[in-house]
Amino acid sequence: MGTYYNTIASSYDALHKEEQLQKLAIIKKRLKIDDSMKLLDVGCGTAFAKDYFDCEYYGIDPAEKLLKQNYLALINKRLFVASAEKIPFDDDSFDIIISVTSLQNFDDVAKALIEMKRVAKETCQFALSFLKKANNAKEIEKEIIGKFAILERIEEKKDIILFCKK
Repeated sequence: MGTYYNTIASSYDALHKEEQLQKLAIIKKRLKIDDSMKLLDVGCGTAFAKDYFDCEYYGIDPAEKLLKQNYLALINKRLFVASAEKIPFDDDSFDIIISVTSLQNFDDVAKALIEMKRVAKETCQFALSFLKKANNAKEIEKEIIGKFAILERIEEKKDIILFCKK
């Protein structure tokens, strides 16, 4: 999937930012976030969410050209070319983990969710969303329900957003 997103990198924000900001507004409203917290954005794309949350932001995405659209975050060592299945952080590193409309693109959703749990602190808040019409939507939701305690489920226009804890 990284190849596709590398191809559309220069127009990614024009294609997806407005829609993604609507989902981020829903997420921000429900999560308790302060500036002392560390947030990991899994499948962060161009990482425009870093300007949306008042906390220490980190992002990973396998599409290097998407990350290069956010040069400042990249040079500040806050963005990493990495897959969700192999997150390059230590155990118990993050207070918040979000993944917005990217789960359906992962090669191995179950492995990615296990990795997210690994890098999450015990008190971590999760906001995980995926496309309702994705071919693997039912499997994704089943995997999340099997691995997390679900606090809230929201059906947005195109996505299902699950708020969870370990």
